[in-house]
Amino acid sequence: MWLVSYYGTVLCLLAASSLDPQRKRARLLRWWAFALVWSGWYVGMAHQTSVWTAQPVFEWIFVVQTPVLAKFLLCFLGGRYVYEEMSRRRRLKAAYPDGLPEGA
Repeated sequence: MWLVSYYGTVLCLLAASSLDPQRKRARLLRWWAFALVWSGWYVGMAHQTSVWTAQPVFEWIFVVQTPVLAKFLLCFLGGRYVYEEMSRRRRLKAAYPDGLPEGA
């Protein structure tokens, strides 16, 4: 379940960044995905080699808290996009009370 939440979050962030029309927010989503990938690489390499060791606190945060953070991040992103779509539809309804024109 941990790997599903980890890779699912990374893929969801990358998919959301490719579909997001705002460049600044899309860049932030890509950086979050990159930070997750980098921290996974850091912890994985620390366990596979003896060159360095990951700090126990960082390792605990990454291993234990990643599914929790992934859950909240995905709920936040989903809620944000639903809120934006609802506000967009409200604005359209206010601008065109008789319905959308044929060409739109």
